[in-house]
Amino acid sequence: MTPEFVTISNLIIDDIVLADGRSFMNTLGGAGTHTLVGMRPWSDALGFVAYSGDDLDPKHRSFLDAMDVDLRGVVRRPGQRTPRAWQLFEFDERRIEIFRTNLADFDRLKPQFGEIPPDYLQARGFHLQWGSPAELAQLIAQLQLHVKGMLAPYEYPKEIEFIDALPMTTTGKVQRRVLRLREEEKARVNP
Repeated sequence: MTPEFVTISNLIIDDIVLADGRSFMNTLGGAGTHTLVGMRPWSDALGFVAYSGDDLDPKHRSFLDAMDVDLRGVVRRPGQRTPRAWQLFEFDERRIEIFRTNLADFDRLKPQFGEIPPDYLQARGFHLQWGSPAELAQLIAQLQLHVKGMLAPYEYPKEIEFIDALPMTTTGKVQRRVLRLREEEKARVNP
């Protein structure tokens, strides 16, 4: 099944130590994993693009399988370790992350555009946390070019804007009127 939403991000194994000394080792983490959990109520068809090493605990793959996440985009890198980090929590609620994977390796091993399963590129939406700002811009351009080739000219968005959050009602619905008013204001300021 073609995923409806895809995260192109990361999979990290966290070793968590709380301020009171309790620890939770070998915890599935990373922005991609958290994004999938957030996407899950909205769709039954999710795809994950990330990389793992030979040492990925089968229980993590089983967890994602149980969530019905399509894992064809999780590229296994033979001879490599899955990214790992310490998450240390302080009593004042600060969190310190100590990345245990060499950042150069983390960057070098991330999946490239050509490794994304072709049907993932037909998704309705993407979560992107991938590479440097320049690499992210290049990935967005590649996705846009791919989408443009699939859609009629009137279907292709002329502009893509990234925002921190959508305006929501207290019941969790998107306030489309607020979005429309913002766009009308932008059109008045920049005709």
